[in-house]
Amino acid sequence: MANDKTLARFFGSTGAIRLATRRAGSSVEVEVADSGCGIPDENLGRLFTPFFTTKGPGRGTGLGLSIVYGIIKMHRGQITVHSRVGQGTTFTVALPQRLPREPDALKISAGSIG
Repeated sequence: MANDKTLARFFGSTGAIRLATRRAGSSVEVEVADSGCGIPDENLGRLFTPFFTTKGPGRGTGLGLSIVYGIIKMHRGQITVHSRVGQGTTFTVALPQRLPREPDALKISAGSIG
């Protein structure tokens, strides 16, 4: 419900969110685009920085996108963002279709813990 209120504040009754998926070479891409207010250029380079927020004190920790970035990187993926103020924002997540096999040296056996 909180997200519904946030969306209504940005979009009113005319906004749109578009989801798209596609294969791109050896990756799978998921694209989420909106027709909202967009992100100012001065904020784009800091979106994935821990604790960056444009909200006032006590209204968010600024951890959401940095956590998303970390999870995507752990899966050997990429996330990009394109935005234009007054037109909307598009996030694209690209993940490998198959992860490469891990070397045997990285396997942990029960005998090596402790």
